[in-house]
Amino acid sequence: MNPLHPIKHLGRYRQIGMVFVKHGFGGVLDQLGILKYLQLPRRAPETAHARLSWGERLRLALEELGPAFIKLGQIASTRPELLPADVILELEKLRDEVPAIPGEAIRRVIEQELGAGVAALFAEFCEEPLAAASIAQVHRARLRDGAAVVVKVQRPGIERIIEHDLNILEDLAGFLDHRTKWGRIYDFGGMVAEFGRALRNELDFRVEAANADRLRENLRRESWVRVPAIHWNLTARRVLTMEFIVGVPLSPAALRAQGLDRTLLARRLAATWLNQILRDGFFHADPHSGNILALPGNAVALLDLGMVGRLSGDRQSQLLKVLIGLIFDNNRLIVQALIDLGVVNDQPVNLRRLERAVGRVREKYLTLTVRQIRIGEIFRELFGLASSFQLMVPEEFAVLGKTLMLLEGLVASLDPDLSVLEIATPITKRLLLGKLAPVNLKQLALKELIDYGLLASRLPSFLMNLLVKMEERDFALSIRVADWERIIDRLTRLFNRIAFSIILLALSIIVAGVIIGSGIGGLVAELGNAHILRLESLLAVIIMAGLVIYLIRSGRI
Repeated sequence: MNPLHPIKHLGRYRQIGMVFVKHGFGGVLDQLGILKYLQLPRRAPETAHARLSWGERLRLALEELGPAFIKLGQIASTRPELLPADVILELEKLRDEVPAIPGEAIRRVIEQELGAGVAALFAEFCEEPLAAASIAQVHRARLRDGAAVVVKVQRPGIERIIEHDLNILEDLAGFLDHRTKWGRIYDFGGMVAEFGRALRNELDFRVEAANADRLRENLRRESWVRVPAIHWNLTARRVLTMEFIVGVPLSPAALRAQGLDRTLLARRLAATWLNQILRDGFFHADPHSGNILALPGNAVALLDLGMVGRLSGDRQSQLLKVLIGLIFDNNRLIVQALIDLGVVNDQPVNLRRLERAVGRVREKYLTLTVRQIRIGEIFRELFGLASSFQLMVPEEFAVLGKTLMLLEGLVASLDPDLSVLEIATPITKRLLLGKLAPVNLKQLALKELIDYGLLASRLPSFLMNLLVKMEERDFALSIRVADWERIIDRLTRLFNRIAFSIILLALSIIVAGVIIGSGIGGLVAELGNAHILRLESLLAVIIMAGLVIYLIRSGRI
């Protein structure tokens, strides 16, 4: 049976296949078993593309196939565990600039979405677009009250085209999952489903408008950051109207002409993105120079909120773990954070080997100063270990890694000597202290209490059901244990080791508290508890030494 059976898609399947064959991927399609279903040749006539690299040919193929495939390539460029670095660099160049569509077609979309003609809605409307992309184009306009705005209008028919291609991608993902060895390692169906959700959200401009409102609220304390205000009465699914902000691009010449401080702008951009990520868990995921304007007073405006990243509270805590591991040279903490991410699939993982691999990544940067370290590169390498250890990086962390890479490139273009890690270190320490604040510890304790309370409330009914089943079914349980004394001895050794580990953990927490307290600007001294902590540390060491001597002499460890 043909796994690519939908007749209505057959023409598009063949078109996609021909494009990939044309760009030299016929062998790959043949290995996947797709060519025989589409009845296409394995090789295309020799073209100039044959001399290009694998990544260049893939980029050109995706650009030729249209918006859904361009967006797919842009998403794939955030997944270093799936593709080599040189291919990712090419996919990062994907652009979807296309010729502008006529003004009359744009006017029809506005009228259909807003229920009135352009002349009735705007005092002025410029039909010449500021920018034109595969999904939408942007026009300048002026409201009846004189306010300057920009109007983003979706290209007619693009939703139907993208939906059609998403259905095809879902079919192809199912084919790969069920008929190839890669499908047993990577969840292609899940990836395409996530991609489809993100792209469908991008097609609904109301989602982008809500993103802008949320980001503006999150950044209200940072007076030097502006996010365009949304005119909701002139916004719908396919039309977005927002404040027009006058600024200059982040080019050296433009900044110099306006007398703006490039170093201060770089530090502010790094700080605001790190606060979005670490503090708010909601961040602009496309920080390139085209989406940012410099304003008087070394302020910035953040534009185009179509692509955002989200981190839950747990994900933020795991990210903090990774950063703390990087800052305090703790490989085991980084590995634990990767495990906590839920990235381990059904395949067994050698944690010792993973820890050594993480250590090798860190060792690469030991000889560098903080200013030389690129945190985005470290994250990319850490996530790149996933492929060799068959770990699956969550989608939100893949987006995060890509965002950090873009951010560091932007910061480096403004101030090559500034490191994002240098800005991240005090922010990380401040947020770590915040998590240790009494109010947060109280909330954590309350959450745990509720969880245990729910468990306790369910325990009586569980035991009652078990007793009823035992009575009704004449339930009997027979246990025979051979060599009981030897097993008791082994259990004793096991529990001794557990006790030893718990006390070692307590000592580690105390010592870590001293180290972290020293590392964040003498916090312990400020609280007046330095002598107490030193005394506690000494007592813990004495207790530990006594425990070790006892267990070794007893032969029970």
